[in-house]
Amino acid sequence: MAGLFWLILGVFTALRLLYLSSGVLDLSPDEAYYWEWSRHLDLSYYSKGPLIAYLIRGLTNLFGTSAFSIRLGALIINLLGAWLLYRFGRECFGDPRVGFWSVLG
Repeated sequence: MAGLFWLILGVFTALRLLYLSSGVLDLSPDEAYYWEWSRHLDLSYYSKGPLIAYLIRGLTNLFGTSAFSIRLGALIINLLGAWLLYRFGRECFGDPRVGFWSVLG
């Protein structure tokens, strides 16, 4: 079950990376707003904490200023969240199927 989980997660992540790298979509207003935060780092912002700004700043420093690097943080957080949800379901119920269906459901 764990192998299938990683296969599906890997395929979806690869498809998301391909879509992000295609450059089909412009930044949404929220994404542009968060990018602006990353250009002016602070300890807190009006509506959110600073993590997204620091993540975008780090990724744009590594990969350059592009829609891909601005959106890459969301993909990384999504991947991490799926893995944590899988682990949580597996550990709490002692069955990897619970984690698997929690992520895919």
